[in-house]
Amino acid sequence: MDYINATDSELEQLVQQKDINAICELGERYLYGKNGHEKQYSLAYKMFHKGEKQGDKRAYKGLGDIYHNGWYMIKNEELAKEYYQKAGISVVPKDNPPQPQPQPQPQPQLQTQPSNGGGTSNRTSAVNTDTQLQSLLNTAKQQHNDSDYTGASQSCMQILQEVQRLRNNSMSYQGNAPIDKYEIDAYWLLAFIGYNTQNHQQFQDYIVRDGVLALHPWGAYLQYVIHMMDNAAGSVLQSDFNTLLFISNNQNLTMSERGDVFAAIADLISKGHGKKEGYKPDQAVDFLQEAANCGNEFAKEQLGYE
Repeated sequence: MDYINATDSELEQLVQQKDINAICELGERYLYGKNGHEKQYSLAYKMFHKGEKQGDKRAYKGLGDIYHNGWYMIKNEELAKEYYQKAGISVVPKDNPPQPQPQPQPQPQLQTQPSNGGGTSNRTSAVNTDTQLQSLLNTAKQQHNDSDYTGASQSCMQILQEVQRLRNNSMSYQGNAPIDKYEIDAYWLLAFIGYNTQNHQQFQDYIVRDGVLALHPWGAYLQYVIHMMDNAAGSVLQSDFNTLLFISNNQNLTMSERGDVFAAIADLISKGHGKKEGYKPDQAVDFLQEAANCGNEFAKEQLGYE
């Protein structure tokens, strides 16, 4: 079997048969963007978690990279080291492992100002169309996906500056999409970057901005993860429980994200939160089942699924 040149569909069929080479090949495509594949860290984690159950070194290496670099999961050097050791890697990499070079993203075409001579000058005007704002946002997302957190932060700040200029009526906005959307998306990316880099204060500063959790409700799950890591007070976790319960049916959640939310609710209920709302610890299994129905691997494992 030529796993390297196999299609995703072919590999997925083999994954159902617990073929470890297919599992790891697909995981590496999702994690590193092999062969020009779109990076999808949550799916990479899912594949390597399957491989971990079979004791495969490629899976251990993938999980080590996930925790070492803070891809999808919170950066955790201690856990990364454990996985690297299982993979037979004695020295934890100091930098991100080499990644395929991303395709250059098209930069927004900024309008030029006419010169007095009737031609165009080299000076460009500020962004004033939704197409230009979307292009900046796409660039920021790609930089974030490539773990270029500095570049992504700079792109987000540029978006916020352009939105502020538009609000100050210094130019005429041309577009159908409301400019608030771009501001919220920039805030969300800045919060996500705070999560990825373990800058919990940055995460908190941006996740609470108006509209962020409404458009990006998975942020409530990330907030819960951070609070668990920080050993937050019971009152804080109770607040997390209420927020997670409130956003659990938000239509902006993907299936995978909804699974994370239900798993978090189950965890909090099992720890005694939700009593005021009438939930008992033994009801945690109901939310684990909901999480498993969404494909959540942790929930499936807790419920004893194969």
